[in-house]
Formats: sequence, structure tokens, C-alpha cells
Amino acid sequence: MDGRWRPGQQSGWTGMPVEVIPGREGMVREMAEEKCNYRWLGYELHDGLVQWMVSARMTVDVVLAESNGLSATSVARLKQVRNILDSGLEEGRDLIAFLESADTRPSIDVCESLRDFIERVEHEAEAAQQKLVGECPDPDWPRMPPDRAWNLVRIVQQAIRNALQHAGPATVRIRLGWDSPDRLCVDVADDGRGFDPSQVDPSSHFGLSGMQHRARLLGGELSIESKPGQGTRVRLIVPREKVACTDE
Repeated sequence: MDGRWRPGQQSGWTGMPVEVIPGREGMVREMAEEKCNYRWLGYELHDGLVQWMVSARMTVDVVLAESNGLSATSVARLKQVRNILDSGLEEGRDLIAFLESADTRPSIDVCESLRDFIERVEHEAEAAQQKLVGECPDPDWPRMPPDRAWNLVRIVQQAIRNALQHAGPATVRIRLGWDSPDRLCVDVADDGRGFDPSQVDPSSHFGLSGMQHRARLLGGELSIESKPGQGTRVRLIVPREKVACTDE
């Protein structure tokens, strides 16, 4: 067994079967199982991955406390590692909180969430002599339910990460706006080395396939434009009606 739940398997948390049951009772049970799955995943993240990150962070603190023999450059890099771990821990805890209360959380301001993310990774980019430029000229985006906002934010975050880690750019520009009066648009463009998209199989790249899958969940369209030596642009377009809160 690989530890994943499958249809018909007994739940270790509720003792209820996962198989589909007709009618209202079945719907209620499915919703209970889904919530239980979320909580289980949150516990696993907290007790597993997050604890390893906490240990790594504490180790960096110990090394910095004994850094008399290290060069100034090494100390600066260790502090950068600590900042990255802090950002990862903050994000991990945000995810755990989301999983714990995904059905009760208030709507989310996506522009604000993306601004916060850009601020967190700016120092990392500067250390690699890269520049992040965020453009959010009062797009008046609607507030979104947590699940849709989370998917949209994750797509943009992954596009930024891909640019910083793989494209070797001097500048990455992130622009939030509108493609038309009823379609939200996000552009993530870099001036890096570029590539030939026709030579890339998204199914073999977990990050790309994840972005495409999240875009489909949003009812949106994700496009990637790139040429060798000419940078890359990732564009996400989402119909407002697919993501806006019903009370907007």
C-alpha cells in the first residue's frame, strides 16, 4: 500500500466507506470524507515536511551563531537560506490553515496575495541579480472563494518560480489586469534564455502540468509563448464568472 485513499477503501478517520452513495445522504458523506482528507493532508504536512524545514532552519541558526570563521559572503548566503526557509514555513502554515478550514474561510483578495508573494521572493531574486517587477494598476479584480483564489495564485507563483530558476532572466514582469471587461488576465514575462515549447512535454514536467490542470479547474486558458534567446511569456486568462464570489 502506498498510503493513498481509493474508492471503496475505509477511512482511517471516520470509519465511513468512500464509495458513492445515492441521494442527499451520500452527498453529505462524500463531503465529510473530503473534509477529512483535507485535514489528514494538513496533519501530514505539519508533522512531516514542515518539521524537516523547522529542523533545517534551526541548523542554519546554529551555523550562523558559530560563524566566526566564515566569510562575509558565506554568512550572507546562509542568511538568504534562512529567509527562504522562513518563506517556505509561512507558506506551509498558510496551506495547513487552508486545508483545515477550506469550507469556512472568507473570500480572498488575489492581488494582495500576489503582492505578498512577490515581496517575499524579491530578496531571493536580488541575490541572483534578478529583478521582479509587479504591475497591478488597480485592476479591480473580484474577491474569490478560497479554492479558486488558491489555484490562481499557485499558477502565477509557479510561473514566477520557473522564470527565476530556469530562464536565467535579468527581469521578470508580472502584470495583473483584464483581457476584456469580463476576463481576468495575468502575464508573467521574462527576458531569459527562452525555449521551444513544441519540444516540451507538459506531462513530463510536474510544474507545467500542474499549472495547466489548475487553469482547467478555473475554467481558464493558460498559454506559454517562448523562443530560444527571446524570453518567455506565460499568460492566464480566466472568465470573471468562473472565479468571482457569488455575492460580487
